[in-house]
This record gives sequence, C-alpha cells and structure tokens, in this order.
Amino acid sequence: MSLISATTKKYRFLAPLFMLAIFWFAYIFNFINIQGLFFSFILFILSANAFTQKKMILKIIFNLAFFIFGLFFLFHKIPGIFNINIFHHYELSPNSYPYSLYFNFDKLLFGFLTLYFSQMALDKRTLKQNFRLLFQFFLLTCLILFCAAYLLNFIRYDFKIYSFTPLWFIHNFFLTVLIEETIFRGYILKKLLNTRQIGAFVAISLSAVLFGICHFNGGARLIILATIAGIFYGLVYLKTKHLQYSVLLHAAVNLTHFIFFSYPAWKI
Repeated sequence: MSLISATTKKYRFLAPLFMLAIFWFAYIFNFINIQGLFFSFILFILSANAFTQKKMILKIIFNLAFFIFGLFFLFHKIPGIFNINIFHHYELSPNSYPYSLYFNFDKLLFGFLTLYFSQMALDKRTLKQNFRLLFQFFLLTCLILFCAAYLLNFIRYDFKIYSFTPLWFIHNFFLTVLIEETIFRGYILKKLLNTRQIGAFVAISLSAVLFGICHFNGGARLIILATIAGIFYGLVYLKTKHLQYSVLLHAAVNLTHFIFFSYPAWKI
C-alpha cells in the first residue's frame, strides 16, 4: 500500500503512514531492531536532502551518499534488519536451481524513499495509446533476451504454473520490479538523461550496466542478461517518458521467465 499510494498524487500523503505501519509491525515482531531503525533513519535523511537540496554541490554529494548507502539496503547488508522468509531453497523444477522468496524490508525502504521523494506518479491516461508500443517492446525484449539466455545455457523451456504463482507475481511486481525500475530508470536514468554532457545512448547504457552489475549474485551470465534487459527497459522509458511502461515491461518479462522457462536458472 505504501508503494501504491506513493505513485498517486491524490493519496501520496498516506504513503509515509503505511511505511511507518510496516516498520512498526517489523519492530514489534522483531524483524528490525534499534540498530536497523537507526540506519533506516539515516537513509531517510539522505533521501530527503538528495531530492530537496538547491545547491548543486550539496545535491551531488547527497545523491551519491543516498545511492551508495541505499545499495547496502538493496543487497541486504544493513545490520539489524531481518527479512521475512516466505520459502527457502524451493526447487521449482528438477533441473532448476533452488529458489528463495523473502519479504525484504530493506529493499522496500530504499525503493519507497526514491519513489516518494522523487514524486513519480503513474499516468493511466497514456496507457491505452502506448499499449501497442509496449507490446512491441515486450516481443522484441523476449526474443533477444531469452535467445541470449538460451545460448548462455541460463534457461531451458519449462512450462509451469503453481498455486502460489499469483503470490509470486504480486511479490515480484511490488518488491522487485517496481523498486528496481524506480531506482534504475526513474532515478538513475532520469538523472543521466538530464545531464547535458552525455547523450541518451550513453545514459541508457550506463544505467543498464549498473542494473546488470547489481545482479552479480547470480553470476556473470545474469549480469550480461540483466544488462541486456536494462537496455530495453531504458529504451521504453526514453520513448514514453513514463516509468509505468518500464515497470510493465519488466513485470511481463519476469512473468514470462517464471512460467515458460527454468526459474531462477537452469541447473547445468
């Protein structure tokens, strides 16, 4: 609810209340302690200054500090935060690596603060007129990305639908896709595109490489594939000027991967 309200102008004021309720719940049930709350408060201060500072030098310093410190939240390296394990080392298929699913308070906070302070709002009015473009991007992204994944021995065809697929999709949409697109397209790519010294091609490439590197836990093959995907997510963002299209494209690609191919990766 905190992420949803943060994307609407009318109900944006409710977003901090939902986030406070989540962290109150986490504290009461020992999913976060005083140390975790302290580091979360530091991230809040950095984010507030990163998006409100008027002086250029301070703006640059606080943006760098917010992003670098936020990466520790993104990679679950902040002490005092204990993410909820939904299921652990579950094999979706005999030839796939085990998969774990967590409710990540740390990643949620980094994405929420970026979404809230940048005041990015979803625009439903343009969705119908850009649906054809989005579908074309989806087909092209799937064709290139999954062919590359197959050639890299990262996936094989493996159709499956489980009873928890809706739960997986809701979790993936809000706690993976929306957060990652907010950070890498709505925040990083947007700032790079607003930098006059570099063009759109360099901006999209840099944001895609950063997106790929941030998938290092999955190994070199995933870094390559995430970089390729990041290029297409960046292109659809550039073409439409709206975050919602990179979010929808990312979500559709992830769902296609989950249902039709080895997930999270083929076990060689």
